[in-house]
Amino acid sequence: MTRNALAAALLVAACSKGRSPAAEPPATRDAAAPPQPVPTVDAAAPPRAWRALRIEVADAATGALFQAFDVDAAGPVRLTLRPHIAPSEAVAPAALLAQIDAWAASPISAAPPPADASPVARFTLDADRPLAATYPAASVPPPLGDVLAQAGALINAPRVAVRCPAWDGAGAFTVDVWTQDYGVAAGPLAHTRVDGQAGTLAFTADAAGGATTATVALTAGELDTLRAALHAAELGHFTDVFGGAGEGSDLRTLALTAAGGTCARTFTNQFPPALDPIAAALAPARARLPK
Repeated sequence: MTRNALAAALLVAACSKGRSPAAEPPATRDAAAPPQPVPTVDAAAPPRAWRALRIEVADAATGALFQAFDVDAAGPVRLTLRPHIAPSEAVAPAALLAQIDAWAASPISAAPPPADASPVARFTLDADRPLAATYPAASVPPPLGDVLAQAGALINAPRVAVRCPAWDGAGAFTVDVWTQDYGVAAGPLAHTRVDGQAGTLAFTADAAGGATTATVALTAGELDTLRAALHAAELGHFTDVFGGAGEGSDLRTLALTAAGGTCARTFTNQFPPALDPIAAALAPARARLPK
């Protein structure tokens, strides 16, 4: 199982019912299980005609996003596993769409968010009658608990890279480069950001995405070289989908944001040689960062 798959499996396990109720005595089960929100179903409400459902698992205290799943009623599902991992797409199984249909037909009330910093699960339905609900991630009631579990399981399904918007190389742009080495234990998440409009390169090395530790200015020539390298690379042509590739693999992400949107790709262990000109364009400014 890949690292991302393991993380998703752990999260799904925390958000689902866990062991079969029949496998443990009622007294033990009732003592161990968190209290479930009391559902209130409006039986008279007509079914909603829904277009999309966004599922977010986030930190209750900071709002930081752990995972997000954007389910389209036509079948595509976009998986956003972390801001520093490029999003990917899978196809929703019929059972997942059926569970969302059931919720849209009989909406369940939201439960109070957890009092501590435990993760929360947010569900936002784009429909003729929109609906939003938030639950403690460890106690999402059916059918949404099943929806969350099935969405999380898509990390092990065939996935493709999200299509990138076209970029002609002109206008303002931002580049983000994330790297993280794992080995036996995950190292710090290093983040380099280039703001093409401000002409700056900022560097952060913090697993929690903390404050920028150093910033340097780029010359006009360095920006021109970087812009040309990015345009020539055509990042959207790469089809890699990061899977972790087993224990000890490393993460490498490059994201370009321009007027048309963001194109991001995450690679396992190393960037492909075709992206070497981008690394070379960044090298002079990186060398000026404080040691």
